[in-house]
Amino acid sequence: MFAVSVKHILTARSPTFVCLQELKLEQVSHFKKLSLLPPSLRSIVHLPSVGTSEGIITAWAASDFDLLYHSLGVFSLTTRFQATASNLSLTITNVYGPCDSPSKPEFLHELSSIASSTSGPWAIVGDFNLIQFAEDKSNDTFNIREGSLFNAFINDCGLLEIPLLDRLFTWSNNQANPTLVRLDRALLNTEWNNLLTDTSLSSFCRNESDHVPLSLRAFANIPRPAIFRLNNPG
Repeated sequence: MFAVSVKHILTARSPTFVCLQELKLEQVSHFKKLSLLPPSLRSIVHLPSVGTSEGIITAWAASDFDLLYHSLGVFSLTTRFQATASNLSLTITNVYGPCDSPSKPEFLHELSSIASSTSGPWAIVGDFNLIQFAEDKSNDTFNIREGSLFNAFINDCGLLEIPLLDRLFTWSNNQANPTLVRLDRALLNTEWNNLLTDTSLSSFCRNESDHVPLSLRAFANIPRPAIFRLNNPG
């Protein structure tokens, strides 16, 4: 049922890229691709689910972009693309951050290593399982140390966060008195911000997931890619 819902959204929105997390898949069969993705998005790279690490998929429209390379991390999947109709190349890192506190510094170190080896426009999108500020959570259980580490990573790497203007939170624990948290976000480097100057982040209604699907749209003179990012249920 969830796969049908995802496919319906993607078919209606016609994105250029899709980033999925929490798939809990060790491998992606041909049947799973058919059930999850529309025909235009059947080119994929997959980070398998191993132990407590959740699976990640990045899919793209092969008619618009060629994959130059990809790199699998523990918590991330990095892909570099070249546009088929221009000389634009860009990098997307699809992340699912760890839930346990001891692993969070390792996660941020992994992203810092990617930052140091990435040139050109770069976006990091996904479920970070980290928050920056106390107002990113609906209760008062803000972890100051984790927030400081996350903010230090963003500042040290010179990243910019695209604001989500249409809602405060992206995740709910679905309880009668719910805890709401802003776990999902998009971070961009200055090269992306300078080249793809009209970039915005918006949300859709939450369906069967405990996360809200987010859409990151980015425009330049040529080409005009639209990056769509969709959370999976935890």
